Amino acid sequence: MVTDLCNSFVVTNTGDKMIGTLTDNEVYVQIISEHIHSDIYMARLAKIYEKSFEKKISINSLHEKKNFIQ
Repeated sequence: MVTDLCNSFVVTNTGDKMIGTLTDNEVYVQIISEHIHSDIYMARLAKIYEKSFEKKISINSLHEKKNFIQ
């Protein structure tokens, strides 16, 4: 979550623990903000192009395999 482009809060669920980071580091906030925007754009593109979308952009990464994106 980026609240105001000045602060960000990221939470990760790692099995039985949750780890969070709250920061006002400008670089980190920018990276998180861009990542959120990228996810929104990718979701919209996936909706437009449906099933052919994932196959055309897949790079066969560990992230894709872990999250069943193939």
